[in-house]
Amino acid sequence: MVHPRAQNQHQRSTFPFFELPPELRLNIYEFLLGGNTIHVGFPYCGMINYYEHQNPDAKRLRIGVCQASVSDLKFAALHRQVLEGSNDEKMSTEVANAPEDKTFILRHKKCHPSSANLRYHNQNLNLLLACKTIHYEAAATPFTSNTFTFSTPAVLEKLLRKLGSKQREALSNVLLYSTNRRRTWTEDVPATTVELLPHACRLTVFIELCGADLEDLQNAAGWRRLVGGLVAITSSNPRSIDVCVVDGVRGNTKLAIPRTPMREELAPARLDSISEEIRRTLLPPGAVAEMELNGDHRAELIHQVSA
Repeated sequence: MVHPRAQNQHQRSTFPFFELPPELRLNIYEFLLGGNTIHVGFPYCGMINYYEHQNPDAKRLRIGVCQASVSDLKFAALHRQVLEGSNDEKMSTEVANAPEDKTFILRHKKCHPSSANLRYHNQNLNLLLACKTIHYEAAATPFTSNTFTFSTPAVLEKLLRKLGSKQREALSNVLLYSTNRRRTWTEDVPATTVELLPHACRLTVFIELCGADLEDLQNAAGWRRLVGGLVAITSSNPRSIDVCVVDGVRGNTKLAIPRTPMREELAPARLDSISEEIRRTLLPPGAVAEMELNGDHRAELIHQVSA
């Protein structure tokens, strides 16, 4: 027989988690399982290509949390504000002095599997093993609340084929890299891969320009080299399409605050123009410019949890 005092102590030490409102439980799941950038494969193309073709273990997808001190999209936004003459001294210092955020490769050097600093591992999903109810409520959270990055069509297809249909449909934020002066999205992505892409995802294309790009952008063949293969991907009608173009031309890695005046073709207005032209190229015919459907997926999750 359990002593009444011991029983009371046990009751006080047990938190009534499932008595919390569904919205709060979802917030907890998202805090524990989301908020990360997840690299599928290696973030910079040269090493991805080398590893996939030379390493006998290439059949195993490497999935890990990004180790960059400044995310790609945050860096692009900060860098742009500095170039536009922002007087925010703290922001300028953050961009100029960060040890590894000047170019894409330097920013992601700790994301290479040979790095001693890398914690290349699967997301900690032990929470999903706690009980059937938590698994039911939170199984989609790692896919809805993280950003998944891809640098090659092969890696994208490999992950999509490994995921179940519910996991694929839950993918909410996809980031495609075209960097390191190597272009891996020039060939059309197979239709079978495009069919696997979730329609509800937000698609971001991150392009780091190199010197050859500035010449190629003057003709149709150049545009094809830069983003030709991405057109097939965006035909899957994602929820939204965004394009982030950054200046990777300079040999000087202190890209944030250049010591020489910006060349006219790489001024913020020019980067804006390139980004918008690429975005228009990628938008499916007849697509609305802003395709945001904010909150719809979350509302659906809350409805499922409440049911």
